[in-house]
Order: sequence, then structure tokens, then C-alpha cells
Amino acid sequence: MYRPARVPSTSRFLNPYVVCFIVVAGVVILAVTIALLVYFLAFDQKSYFYRSSFQILNVEYNNQLNSPGTQEYRTLSGRIESLGDSGGPLVQEDSRQLWFLVGIVSWGDQCGLPDKPGVYTQVTAYRNWIAQQTGI
Repeated sequence: MYRPARVPSTSRFLNPYVVCFIVVAGVVILAVTIALLVYFLAFDQKSYFYRSSFQILNVEYNNQLNSPGTQEYRTLSGRIESLGDSGGPLVQEDSRQLWFLVGIVSWGDQCGLPDKPGVYTQVTAYRNWIAQQTGI
């Protein structure tokens, strides 16, 4: 099942307690055992903390590792992204059942092995550039 995802405004942030979905290799991953249903619990300008449906996952932002507009998701376990997943979407549904593109798979270290980072571009950081390039 495919649904359109909107490009969020620059003021939109990831909402706590809302599930985000990651699309890898063209397949929406919904399997709980893969730990890809992400519930954001708290966040600030430098870090996100989230949990999957069955374990706590730590999320850190590393200014030395990432360029502005990216978030580093350092997982304790579970596959996050792999070769060929770059450019895939991280999407979130709001209360109106509208989907928003909140992140883009950038890269990961060793295909999502335990305690290895997966990095996602924060779409809102590039909203103005997207509008200039596409007119949307």
C-alpha cells in the first residue's frame, strides 16, 4: 500500500509518542521483531530518545559526525538501514491521517549492527531549499 507523504513545514517537529515508519529497499517495515516502529518519547535540539515496541533504543546527535540537518540514531540492537536504503523515507502520520516525510535515510555503519549508527537527514532543515528547487 502506497500513500503520498507531504514535505513538512520548517516549524514541524517529530511528535512524542507517535509512530514513525522507515521504508527500506522499497518495503515498508512493519514487523515489530525488526524494531523499526519508532516511538519518539522526548527530544531537544541535540538528541532524540525513542523506544521500539519491545526495547529501549538510545538516540544521540553527534556534531562532529553529522552535518547540520542530520540526526544520528545509535541503536542498541535491530536492523535500521542497509546498502541500497539511502534516500529512503522516514515518515510519520498525524492525527488527520496525513503522512509527512520527516527524515531521509542518509547512511549507516555496518548495516545496522548493534550499537552502530544510522543517520537520517532532517527534512525540515532543508524545507526552504526543497521549495526553491521544486516549487512545492
